[in-house]
Amino acid sequence: MSVVGLNSKIKVAAKAETAIPFTVTPKVAHLPQLALFGLGQFLKKDNPNYKIKGVLVVRKSLLRKKYGFVYP
Repeated sequence: MSVVGLNSKIKVAAKAETAIPFTVTPKVAHLPQLALFGLGQFLKKDNPNYKIKGVLVVRKSLLRKKYGFVYP
């Protein structure tokens, strides 16, 4: 498990598409597992096998909505 976050707040206009830069901070206990995973994926020829899941919070003034997502 890693912690993902933004360096600062980002404003996106309505109906706009944008790339959002974020930082990933892995837990120290998981660094050996991540290193082995990265090495294994580097040596493999097929698609990587990982899953990303989390919650995205969208806020406008006082209104706030959470969207869960899973990326296989």
